[in-house]
Amino acid sequence: MHVLSKDIYRLIEKQFYNYPRIKRELEKYKREVATSRPAEIGEWGQGRSCHSDPTALKAIKLTTREIRDKEAWLKVIEKVCKHFAGTEKGQFIKLQYFDRLRRNQICEKLFIKRTTYYNWRNSIVYYTALIAQKEDLIDIEQKSGTI
Repeated sequence: MHVLSKDIYRLIEKQFYNYPRIKRELEKYKREVATSRPAEIGEWGQGRSCHSDPTALKAIKLTTREIRDKEAWLKVIEKVCKHFAGTEKGQFIKLQYFDRLRRNQICEKLFIKRTTYYNWRNSIVYYTALIAQKEDLIDIEQKSGTI
């Protein structure tokens, strides 16, 4: 019996694999919103008094559910990387998810056996699941990957 469903396990690994790309995209999006002119932000005068507030509109664009979830996942991945920094598992995370090396290449570089590879991978994913559960990104008791 597995502790995590396959969907949650895959979701966590997907977050690791996509971490560098999502981080770049999010930083770029934030810069674009911060430097955008009022006409580029969106609709104006939609409030009761029909006045525009460019600062509030920028803040709204930066706090959508999608943006908050991406930021929360980045925070989780960074916590996990920090937790394992300076260890062999930290090196494993870099080789597996960021450098995207194959299993046999990772085993050769870290001088580990295949069973150790899978044990480390599972422990990293399970630790990440605990942090993600704490941040309300997943519910490990449900079968689906998100709330």
